[in-house]
Amino acid sequence: MNDVLFIIDDKNFNIVDVNRKTYEMFGYTYNENLKLKLGDLCCKKGPYLGDVVSQNLYEAREKGYKIFEWLAKKKNGEFFFCRVFHKICKDNRF
Repeated sequence: MNDVLFIIDDKNFNIVDVNRKTYEMFGYTYNENLKLKLGDLCCKKGPYLGDVVSQNLYEAREKGYKIFEWLAKKKNGEFFFCRVFHKICKDNRF
């Protein structure tokens, strides 16, 4: 898989698992990723605040999925644009 994959707890939006591409792209180790909040991966400027990503995730909860553009932040502080596809999975099925 070439895509970054975060498994996020739908109740509190905590990161519970990531794939190898995630820690390669963002620069955090696997264990560091599990300690991060989604807001830690946001640039926190303009329309890319952590509250906005949370709003998008709540929308995904209502509709079952949400696709949106995002300005993400790597561990080294570098920003990059990405497309987020957030899908709500039921019964541990993707």
